[in-house]
Amino acid sequence: MREATEHGLATKNALLQTKGRIFAVDYEKTDGTFRRVVARLHVSKGVKGTGPGYNRAVYIKVFDMHKRGFRTLILDQIVGPIKCGKIIEVKTE
Repeated sequence: MREATEHGLATKNALLQTKGRIFAVDYEKTDGTFRRVVARLHVSKGVKGTGPGYNRAVYIKVFDMHKRGFRTLILDQIVGPIKCGKIIEVKTE
């Protein structure tokens, strides 16, 4: 089971700053390829209500606007800044 890291927590805080607005972020998939996702948080339409089966400190669920479905991103694998009208840099001390 994955553990939460400082980078992952800082990334999650930066994503929560978008407050449900559409954002773009680059991330590395588990197979090693890179992908840009245009998504938003706090989408409730189409949610089944079964609850997450994962650690919320390590993963975050987003609604992918291009694929029109929910995706679970690993916070540690998000690379680059979050673009949401302005660029949000992820800072870890």
